[in-house]
Amino acid sequence: PAQPEPTVAQPAPAQPATPAPAPAQVTPPPAAEPTVARASNPVAVRAPQPSYPRSAYRSGVAGEVTVEISIAANGSVSDVRVIRSQPRGTFDREVINTVREWQFEPMDGPATLTRTFSFRP
Repeated sequence: PAQPEPTVAQPAPAQPATPAPAPAQVTPPPAAEPTVARASNPVAVRAPQPSYPRSAYRSGVAGEVTVEISIAANGSVSDVRVIRSQPRGTFDREVINTVREWQFEPMDGPATLTRTFSFRP
């Protein structure tokens, strides 16, 4: 379903607070070597941003969700855990469901990332 359009001169509804590519499809930078990424440095190949929940957008609710993302060696997301959420429960489900679909380049072992997503109407 189409998301409501933000008012003019406003950023897109969901803006990550930590550096992350804005487009739905993430193209990794060219690698110096075609080897496996190190576990400490996961490289996203698909990381769409969560949508603004329609009811929260209509109500003008702003917030933030910080999640811990566990990544398996094959690059799939194995777990997503909410670390902090304000207001609690408003944006959690959308963030978790979206981040579970992220995909990273295969690595030599599992890794963990923390990301914060900001929602501003």
